[in-house]
Amino acid sequence: MRILILAPHADDEVLGCGGMLARRAAEGHEIQVVVASLGTVHTPDGRLKVTGETRRAELLEAARRLSIPPPRVLYEELENRLDTLPRVELLQRLDGLMQAGPWDQIFFPFASHHQDHRVLHEVVWSALRQRPQRRTERLAALYEYPYVGWAPAPVPGGRWYVDIGAQLERKVHALAAYASQAGPAEHPCSARGVEALAALRGAECGVRHAELFYVVRMFD
Repeated sequence: MRILILAPHADDEVLGCGGMLARRAAEGHEIQVVVASLGTVHTPDGRLKVTGETRRAELLEAARRLSIPPPRVLYEELENRLDTLPRVELLQRLDGLMQAGPWDQIFFPFASHHQDHRVLHEVVWSALRQRPQRRTERLAALYEYPYVGWAPAPVPGGRWYVDIGAQLERKVHALAAYASQAGPAEHPCSARGVEALAALRGAECGVRHAELFYVVRMFD
């Protein structure tokens, strides 16, 4: 099975579906993570927060810890600025990526409060349209972001849970590779926040820990 993960930034692939990625890698499936934007980040007052070189090193280390291939980056130095990019340009990139498949499963983020997440979410919807010479993926689904309680609108799609009880430790270990993104323990994107959300999703479906996905389209 060939699986494509589309992430706005380096770390969203771990936060949203790191457990599923680790599980599918162990099962022997082919995985490609594509990060839309990566680069140097500054604080609102203009001070350097993290360099693009550090962000790339973190991305590669997190992939190594999940045992998946090195991710691909679509745009350098556009982190937190995807909304400055013409939508048609991003759509053309994604069209080419999906055309180069074929992919059996495609995962992308729901539209969170972050502008980069909203841009990628909206453009992927367009890229998933039916068109000639593109084989439709068997599953297209949205992955969660720890800020699910602060989404601008209810997340659409039927619920699909993936048991990650055996992979949660590896997911947290991969998240730790993103030292530049680390926040306080109470933060939703912290290790504690990730563990709490996985426990909640597990309780909802009867396992110890799980990740939740929202089905956009599925056929068999």
